[in-house]
Amino acid sequence: MPARIWADYNFGAQTIRKKPYWFAQSSRVEYPNVIAVNGASATTVATPQLDFTDNATRQFWMIYSPEEITAMVAAQDELTRTRLERLIAGSKAVAASPHTETTEGQDEAFLAVVTSIEQAKDYYNTAETEEAVQTLFDNLTAYLPAIALSDSIDISFVLDDAELTTGAGWEGLPELTNGLLRTTNTAVFTATAQTPVKMPKGKYGILARGFQRPGAAATAVKDFVGGKNNVKATITLNNKSLKLMHIAQGGADAKLNQGGTESIYSGIYVPANNTAFEAYFNAGRYDNLLAMEQSAAKVVTLGIKVTQKVDNDLLVIDGFKLFYYGNPTTGIEGLTTDTPTAEIEGYYNLNGMRMAQPGRGITIVRYKDGRSVKMRY
Repeated sequence: MPARIWADYNFGAQTIRKKPYWFAQSSRVEYPNVIAVNGASATTVATPQLDFTDNATRQFWMIYSPEEITAMVAAQDELTRTRLERLIAGSKAVAASPHTETTEGQDEAFLAVVTSIEQAKDYYNTAETEEAVQTLFDNLTAYLPAIALSDSIDISFVLDDAELTTGAGWEGLPELTNGLLRTTNTAVFTATAQTPVKMPKGKYGILARGFQRPGAAATAVKDFVGGKNNVKATITLNNKSLKLMHIAQGGADAKLNQGGTESIYSGIYVPANNTAFEAYFNAGRYDNLLAMEQSAAKVVTLGIKVTQKVDNDLLVIDGFKLFYYGNPTTGIEGLTTDTPTAEIEGYYNLNGMRMAQPGRGITIVRYKDGRSVKMRY
C-alpha cells in the first residue's frame, strides 16, 4: 500500500521525488532490526514494532530503481570531485599566504602532497577521490597551526557551501532564492554547517553578510531610530553568538545609486530588492563579524538562528566567510576574538585614518561603547 507522504532525496544537483510503498503481510506482527538515531546523532540498533496504520509517524521505506541509484552515485561522485578541486585550490592559497615556517621544510612538504594529488586527480576513481580528500584535510589541519601567520587566512573552502549558493552541507536551512537566504514572516529555525573534519586549535572568525528587518519597513526603521532593536536573528560560531544587523544599522544617509531599489524611512535609505541588497553587501554595509578561539582540535560549526517569528519581517543573508587567525602562540598580535556587539562607530586603517568602509586586510573597528578591535576583511 502507498505511504502517506512524498519524499525528496537530494544529492547535490540530483533530486529524486518519490512516494514510497509499504510492503507487509497485514496479519503478522514484526519487530525488525532498524537503525535509530538519538538526540546526539549517534546511531543504534532498535527493534520497534512495524506499524502500518494511519497513526504511524516514524517508519519510512524508500524503493529506488537501478537508474535512480546510478544517478545518486554519479551525483555523490561529482560532489566529492568538486570538494577535492576546492581543497586543492584552497590549500595552494593557504601556502601562498604571508607566513613564516616554524620548522624548515614545512611548506615544501605540504605543497608536495597538494601537487601530487593535483597531478593524479583526473585518474582517481570514486574511492580514490574520497581518500585524496581525506589526505588533503589531514595535511591541511596539521599545516595550519604549525606555521606563524602574518595575516588571517580565508578557509571558507573547507565548507561545501559557505556562500549559501545551493545549501549543500547545511542542516535546517530554509529554501534559498537566487543565491540568497531571503525569507519573510520568517518562522523559527536553526540552521548549521560543520567542517567535515576537526579543525586545529586556534582563533577563528566568520563574516556574514546579512540583516533582518524586524517588521514592516517604516515601523522597523522608526523603532530602530528610537532606540528599539527588535531583531530576532543571530549568527553563531561554535558557542559564540551575535545578533544579526538591523536593516537600518547598515542604511545610508544618501542613496548608494549602485542599482536596485532603495527606500527611505525616518531619513535612512535601505535596500528594497535583490539588486540593492547586493550593492549594500558589496559596500560592506551589512558585515556581521564574530570570532572565537578553541583550545583543542574540534569541528567548527557555523549557524543561523531565528528565535522568534516577527510578522512582516525580512531576513536576508548572502553567505559566510570563515577565517583562521592562527594558534595562540603564532597568531596575529593584538587580534581579538572577543567580538563586541555594540553599534559600530567607524572603521580605521592601521595608521588611525578613518575609512568609509572596511579595507582589505586588517581594519580597526571602533564601537560606540568605546571598544576597538582589529578584524580581517
